[in-house]
Amino acid sequence: MSDCLARRKILILSGASVHCKLVEEAKKYGLYTIVTDNLIDSPAKRLSDESWSLSVTAVDNIVEKCKEEGVDAIVCGWIDPCQIPYVKICQKLNLPCYGNLEQFTLLTNKSYFKEKCVANEVCVIPEYSIQDVENEQVSYPVFIKPADSRGSRGQEICRTKDEALKAIKLAATESSSNTALIEKYIEGEAEFQVTYFFIDGEAYLIRTADSYVDENQVGLDRVVSYSISPSKYTDDFISKASPALIGMLKNIGVKNGPVFFQGFYNRTENRFCFFDPGYRFPGTDFEKILKNIFKIDFAFFMVFFSINGYFPKIDRDVDYFHLNGKHSAVLFPAVKPGLIKSVEGLLELGDDEAVVSVLERSKAGDRVFFTKDIGQRLAEIDVLCENKGELLKKIEEIYHKITVRDFMGRDMLVKPLRYIV
Repeated sequence: MSDCLARRKILILSGASVHCKLVEEAKKYGLYTIVTDNLIDSPAKRLSDESWSLSVTAVDNIVEKCKEEGVDAIVCGWIDPCQIPYVKICQKLNLPCYGNLEQFTLLTNKSYFKEKCVANEVCVIPEYSIQDVENEQVSYPVFIKPADSRGSRGQEICRTKDEALKAIKLAATESSSNTALIEKYIEGEAEFQVTYFFIDGEAYLIRTADSYVDENQVGLDRVVSYSISPSKYTDDFISKASPALIGMLKNIGVKNGPVFFQGFYNRTENRFCFFDPGYRFPGTDFEKILKNIFKIDFAFFMVFFSINGYFPKIDRDVDYFHLNGKHSAVLFPAVKPGLIKSVEGLLELGDDEAVVSVLERSKAGDRVFFTKDIGQRLAEIDVLCENKGELLKKIEEIYHKITVRDFMGRDMLVKPLRYIV
């Protein structure tokens, strides 16, 4: 980008902490930054030149405001609620968008996604209908969740019909389409994540990861504690599952932008099954790991596309997902319900050369509720080490450095009961 872009206006949808890097990159190239959401003091708003108090879902209001203010570009890319509004706003303003409405819908709604997977021979988790539950034609346990939500909200593990019927109602209230998904609960299998980045129809595999939950933590037994990259199953994924996933994405016309999937690796049957998509990056700062190693800044790429309508080229011969032999982790420390009096050691982690990013979610003065989802997260911490052994030691060290206490002096931090790499 050049100096000619100075004072052109870019609108960032949502002031979530993962969007701070978009504000920083846009400012670096002289763009005038505006952040909009319905929060008074979201993190990215503190960094921007201007902020609006318009919810990201208020599409028509945002469009009119953009016309009034002469906005030149729209960008987001890390959280689900922004994605459908993003494409609609771009369409109405005739501004660059890396996908179309059909693609964003398919890769946001889990029900539509599963239908597309089946049509393209991509393995998915077995599913039940509400009628199956009512007619007692279900093999428990089951996992019930909203068809289109985020952050583990509205999800429950159910072992009886009564539990399932209650969970279906809860999941529907958390779904924008008022729809619940009922899936076979997968116990004991390895949770797997993968992220691609498309440039002009070329799919680049930029991340594989193994996600770990602590099944001994009551209420948080389906919320990821940390993830490790690259996945130990990367080679199997590339040979057994990646071609079908890329083929499906190309069949629906994906040409540009980030796409990620969550699933399980069934070690007994030696196959990957998927349950959650996103036409975006996962909601962390993992891209800063790639920037650290390869000097590729995907936040800059997203800003660049919003202005120019295309992405810069990258080296197709580099196996980005191998991290040049290094290993990384994204940690998601959680806190118990209560009123936080103090948090010590978290922000100081930024002085550790192995810590690439710290995204604070909860702070002193915040009340944490028993939501059993990301609402109980203290932070997201990205770590990069030379090898697996160093990484495991660093994870344990980080958890020991953090202290969270309530007003009774009780420790609120939920520490993993075991660490696996």
